[in-house]
Amino acid sequence: MTESPSSAAPGAVLDAAGWLRYPEPMALDELRAFLALVEQGSYTAAAKSLDFARSSLTKQVESLEANVGAPLLDRVTGGFTLTRAGEILAERGKRALSEVNSVLEAARSLKAEAPSVILEIPVGTPPAFEQALYSTLRKAAPFMRFSVRYTPFQPSPESDAWIIIHNAPLPEGAEFRSRRVASIERRLQASSDYLEANGVPVDLEDLAKHSIIFWAARPDEGSLLPVLGKAPFPVRPVLVTPNAHLTRKIASAGNALAFAPRLSSLLRTLSDEPRLELVLETLVGDQTDFWFSVRKTELNPALEALALSLGRFLATVMGGSSNADSSVGPRPSGAPPAPSVPPSASGR
Repeated sequence: MTESPSSAAPGAVLDAAGWLRYPEPMALDELRAFLALVEQGSYTAAAKSLDFARSSLTKQVESLEANVGAPLLDRVTGGFTLTRAGEILAERGKRALSEVNSVLEAARSLKAEAPSVILEIPVGTPPAFEQALYSTLRKAAPFMRFSVRYTPFQPSPESDAWIIIHNAPLPEGAEFRSRRVASIERRLQASSDYLEANGVPVDLEDLAKHSIIFWAARPDEGSLLPVLGKAPFPVRPVLVTPNAHLTRKIASAGNALAFAPRLSSLLRTLSDEPRLELVLETLVGDQTDFWFSVRKTELNPALEALALSLGRFLATVMGGSSNADSSVGPRPSGAPPAPSVPPSASGR
């Protein structure tokens, strides 16, 4: 992929071939090692199945645990058992690798064409997601060339991109086939340092004592805080921005409360972002859809197969269901909004 140095995530560099590289890309090899260990039931068998040295496989699994920040295995005499974190990662990881393999298979038929395509993604996309996307595309289609363009919530229906990943449905008449791949929770979040220094809000009125930053498409949308089952609550945020990653970074630094999207469980596992705590979790929150659109015109079957496989991969990474909408065009007007977000027991 090619992008300007100023738009690349921190720490990204271009290699000699012009590809964007990260010091710590999405650990697919580490994930494969972990899943092989889970499937085979022993380090020796897992290492043999991957043609690894046992010591190499052990290091891969330990590195993955370090990246996750939580134990994946309980080591016991004669073997191991999975922790809860290990069970979650094993379940989601199998789905993710299955979709990576589908992308690889679809991409092989494109080798002779070596096309160049434009990919649009939302401004403020979490780096962990971008790294997963870039790594998948690079491994799936090393012969293809990609240009990345960052767009606001609502991309243009006249876009010349081949693939658009976006937070709002495209308008009627757009030359794209769209699929809703996931629903993203927007919740009020804060770092533990912020809450310790400023106190934990106990009700909506208590928010007047706090600085709030708001993830929204337009400034006027940041004045009403969604309340579960009730009318929105008026707030005066110190910052309204369509950059989701910026809101989470500011909150992680302990500078404010953030009404921002939560990362999916798989992205939380792969991200090095500090943990954020939910605030007023039984009162505040809503959902917004995450869309994946592919241009209808001039799309040969091989490119379409790659796009559909990539869409399934995105649904897995973003925590979407395999039953997510698959449709031509956006959700029909008058369709019911996303359901209210149920209270969650977990943070971040």
